Amino acid sequence: MFTHSNRGLALVVAGFSLNLSVLGITLNYNILHLKLQEQFNATASETGIVGGVAVGLFNIASPLTTFLCQACSPRHVVIVGAIMCGSSLVVSTFLSQFSHLIFSYGVLFGVGSSFVHIPPLYLLVFYFSGKRYNRACVAILTGIGAGVAITSPLLEKCFSVYGFFYTLRMYGACTICIGLTASLAMGKPRLTKTKTCKYGPIANSKNDQVNDLRLNLINHPVSAELKAKQRSNDFKGEKTETKDKELPFCKEKICKIILLQELEIEEATLKKNSNGSISNTKYDKEITNEIKHSVTVEVKAKQENNDFNDENKIKELTLSEEKISKIILLKTMLRSSNFWICQPMFFLFSIGITFSFVSAANFMDEKSMSSEEIARTLSFMGIGSLITRVVFVVIASCLPVSVTFIISISNLLLCVLSILLTFDISNTCVTVLFIGLSIPRALCLVLSLPVCVELFGKRISTEAMSVAYCFFGMGSLVSQAVTDNLYDLTGSYDTALYTCSVLFFVCTLSFGVVILKSSRKQNKEYKSCYSKYLQHQ
Repeated sequence: MFTHSNRGLALVVAGFSLNLSVLGITLNYNILHLKLQEQFNATASETGIVGGVAVGLFNIASPLTTFLCQACSPRHVVIVGAIMCGSSLVVSTFLSQFSHLIFSYGVLFGVGSSFVHIPPLYLLVFYFSGKRYNRACVAILTGIGAGVAITSPLLEKCFSVYGFFYTLRMYGACTICIGLTASLAMGKPRLTKTKTCKYGPIANSKNDQVNDLRLNLINHPVSAELKAKQRSNDFKGEKTETKDKELPFCKEKICKIILLQELEIEEATLKKNSNGSISNTKYDKEITNEIKHSVTVEVKAKQENNDFNDENKIKELTLSEEKISKIILLKTMLRSSNFWICQPMFFLFSIGITFSFVSAANFMDEKSMSSEEIARTLSFMGIGSLITRVVFVVIASCLPVSVTFIISISNLLLCVLSILLTFDISNTCVTVLFIGLSIPRALCLVLSLPVCVELFGKRISTEAMSVAYCFFGMGSLVSQAVTDNLYDLTGSYDTALYTCSVLFFVCTLSFGVVILKSSRKQNKEYKSCYSKYLQHQ
């Protein structure tokens, strides 16, 4: 039997392996970009669109994947995603027309990548919390960088030995096997079998649940009410039995120990105020009966007839209130200037970032770099991205600046590096610049979601993240129409790089405006609070 911690560890290993095998190709389409041009005699814009569609749908399908994980089993989502990814690679090798690759690889592999990437992250909250959750999340996401670092030299070697089509077929079969194996770990924790009473489930585990509930017993409203009545002699002259007493409805889930505590309190009260009208033997039988059956027949009937309906009404009212509050918060988010300043920026910088995922190898080939040098550079970029993610998570809590400031500086670095790539430099310098470019690129990807939390708050962070994913996906879809089309028209990537640098610079200015607005707002609040303090003094 696997313990709870072992299942969590298996989930982390499964998520790492899925990201390594699948996203190592989705976010590293560069190595396939050149081979597809050779095999199908296609232009750079035609082959680039296939990779851009895959990256775009990978981001756009993220909200859909989260919904499917909530509606059905995450294991089934992973199985479907693995089959989609593996079969898309196999089917693509049998196509004769290049236009069909947009569906066979772009659509199937892109959506399938989202189906295998999101479920492990969705399930982490059921196994880990606090710092252990952060470490587990980082461990799963490091599979992306490791996949980019490994797949580039691995595929290049396999292409030279087995050929392009046979390599994709073998890799597709391995992807399906890895996905089906990893899906075994994609299950929610097993709940312990519980008995129910009027106050909720009765815990079977004496060590794990009863001891924790004893700590909260003193503050429980039912026990507090009974104790107060005991002190004030409110039970004086009453001769009602416990099974006939109508206990107040409690929304919290309480174990059997609370019911027994109430019985003990009432026993002491009745002994004191009723002159022993209820014998100890009869009361002991009632306690034994409560232990055996959890609740009496009358309490069960009352739960089925009245409390169940009351609980449903409360749930319906709670859900309706949550929906109304969500609608109000969404309207507030749409009216916010930060929304219209920052969210479109995800669309803009995703155009430049997708260029490094899809067309970087084609750019290196234009610089007369060999296939081994290209594979080595892409591998180093994956390692740089991996190290950046890990280091940032370690030092994130110690940084004295906001997340928005870091993503603004990252866009500025991407702008500078994009301009430097347009110069006539050696292959070694190109390699160094691309490795340096992988660092701010990784920061932009890592910080996209924390920026949404920082700007819009935790209450609507999920909706803000979904919008950011959609904007990023749309930017990836149009990226190759901007960059590779400019290459086909001009015969050089210089114009595309200048365009990307302009987009990165616009993002830098936009995030900078948000930082200035927030700092001014904080200064005004500080001055108003300080003035009130002086007036009070």
